[in-house]
Amino acid sequence: MESLFKRIDNSGIVAFRIVFGIIIFIETSGAILTGWVYDIFIEPKYVFNYISIEWLKPLPGNGMYFYYATMSLLGLAIAAGLFFRLASILFAFMWWGSYLMQKAHYNNHYYLMVLLAFLMIIIPAHKRLSLDIKRGAVAEEKTCSTWCHYILVFQISIVFVFAGIAKVNPDWLAMKPLSYKFDECSYWPIVGPLFRSDLMKYLIFYGGLCFDLFIVPLLLWSKTRKYAVIMAVFFNLFNAIVFQVGTFPFLMIGALVLYFPPSAIAEVLFKAKTESIPLLKVEEKGTAIAYILIIYAMIQIYLPLRHWHYEGDVNWNEEGYSMAWRMMLNSKHGDLSFIIKDAQGRMLMHDYPQNKISIGQYHSMCSDPDMIWQYVQYLKREMEEKGEKSVQIFADSHLSLNGRALQTFINSDVNLAEVEWEHFSHSYWIQENK
Repeated sequence: MESLFKRIDNSGIVAFRIVFGIIIFIETSGAILTGWVYDIFIEPKYVFNYISIEWLKPLPGNGMYFYYATMSLLGLAIAAGLFFRLASILFAFMWWGSYLMQKAHYNNHYYLMVLLAFLMIIIPAHKRLSLDIKRGAVAEEKTCSTWCHYILVFQISIVFVFAGIAKVNPDWLAMKPLSYKFDECSYWPIVGPLFRSDLMKYLIFYGGLCFDLFIVPLLLWSKTRKYAVIMAVFFNLFNAIVFQVGTFPFLMIGALVLYFPPSAIAEVLFKAKTESIPLLKVEEKGTAIAYILIIYAMIQIYLPLRHWHYEGDVNWNEEGYSMAWRMMLNSKHGDLSFIIKDAQGRMLMHDYPQNKISIGQYHSMCSDPDMIWQYVQYLKREMEEKGEKSVQIFADSHLSLNGRALQTFINSDVNLAEVEWEHFSHSYWIQENK
């Protein structure tokens, strides 16, 4: 308890607040300017949101433009420390809402930003170098409880550690994923030939594995920290250029500030020296916070491991795949269509989803059982509106994982229209990977 509530310099969380707010602004305003908001929320006639919250839908018309514009302004407010608590709460719930509205374009950094946004609500990162101090809303403080800093360190570290653990699998060690990316990069001027070499593959696959597994201890140890930071910056910039994963690499670069002692951050960024800081008296409120932090940490450790509760290969069936930091492990392609029959088994039609949804949604659905089930429910409602009751819907689905030959993905003998979704058990209608 004393270690959680010891008072330390708050420069680390203040610096991260500024970084996080800027990343929010770039992410959300960039989503508008690049056309991402239009492609994901406005153009599609059907949006795949998370099962059981189908009521949460994108705003009609140009509403999602205003939604994301509001979040970009909230990002600036967070960075500046202006109405920090309110801005943090609004952004956390708005970003979480946009995350839940669609899953066809799931990305690990969207999920990470959800977690960080909610953590920022409870962390007093606005009590130094903020406009809230200038307007007299809060008194300036130069210290915070240790847990405020290290819960952020824990959250960022979890990403690296479990990303590394997930890479210890036969396909990654055999350098099978990302073949499409090597093909794309091989046509780049000057460096293109490098991506055709085995040496580059070994560097990316085994270098990436070692980086994820060992970067956290290297950052935490003072003797290797500077070298680890250089490696982390290079690694993330390489990912930003080659894999084009948005703001995620820059968020991880900005988060490196958390691995330095807060007093060192104060001297470098704020030209201030930390004086002797007394221990905070631990009261009942502190005990409750400690239990909450422990529960939160246990959940974050459990989620990347939960796929062991399901049968089969998680890289194939994707049961327990999301919220687990399983990054860049799979290269998939496939084809998918549906056969619709009436209650007596007579053929009614053959449905081709690529004619109804966006190409991005279609490619995601080919490998995502959740989306396949949701689309079947959409087809079922569509047929009922046409007067066809009790239809039978069967999937004609084939999938390739990491360069393997196409295999049947969904059992074609199962009437998916009658299948009830099970949140916490294996979907028996997914064929095993061979």
